Amino acid sequence: MYVIKLRNDQYLKFKVESLIGGIYTFRYANLDGSNEVTKTINKADHAGKTLAYFSFGTGNTVDVEPETGGFDLLYCRYYTPFLVPGTTDYLPVNVTGVLSGPGVQVAKADGIDPVTVSYTTYQDSLRSELNTIGFEWKILSGFSFVLDQDLVFFLKSADSRVWKIRFIAFGGSSTGNTTIEKTDLGIISAVSDPTAGGIKALMYPNPAQDRLSVALDIPAGLDKQAQMTVTDMMGRVVTQQQVTLNDGFQVFELAAQTWASGTYVVRLQLGGREVNLGKIVKK
Repeated sequence: MYVIKLRNDQYLKFKVESLIGGIYTFRYANLDGSNEVTKTINKADHAGKTLAYFSFGTGNTVDVEPETGGFDLLYCRYYTPFLVPGTTDYLPVNVTGVLSGPGVQVAKADGIDPVTVSYTTYQDSLRSELNTIGFEWKILSGFSFVLDQDLVFFLKSADSRVWKIRFIAFGGSSTGNTTIEKTDLGIISAVSDPTAGGIKALMYPNPAQDRLSVALDIPAGLDKQAQMTVTDMMGRVVTQQQVTLNDGFQVFELAAQTWASGTYVVRLQLGGREVNLGKIVKK
């Protein structure tokens, strides 16, 4: 049983009766038991949504969430459990934080230089939990909040576009305002060539502007001397350079400022064979 305080200072008692076949059944009433109401919410009626929302004022569900893909982050207040120090008990605490939208994945990069940190270091740490960003990007110090200065988040949207997110200001309870710095890293392209022989690659940003980063994960035993070539869709070479490969992870930078706008193919030649690393777009 829960006691809920509404915005108009009215109190209700609330109980979830069951979840059967995707249908929630719950009851609520005044604290003295009067005006009891039983309601159901069918999860199937909210397909594609992150949550279903219910208004005690109208007694009906409310469609306040954008359609799937319509938002990536939700800045709000929500309750989260806190462990009481020295016990095994949890208490619900109301916090200000950020929840992820449908199809969004987030990786947390802490203890880093926010300017030089690379997405490729954290690409395997992407998580789909709603509260991966959460509320702990700020720390209560005395009577005010201090932001974590060596923390960023990498957000991969449902369309595979990657953003670097950094919190740079928080107004606290006086305003509730938060300032977020976002950097568009573009759509991340991954190698799909079946002849890649275990080579894994990511290219970013996509679309590229002044530069293109090509991150490679090279398995042991491959030739170390290779040639990286970028061609336009007509097969014409726009840039070509010799590279020395190492086992494991490495990143190569290609200057792209002189390329014309359009689509390009990046290839790697080594050991008498050619690996297609994928396509990128130049703005």
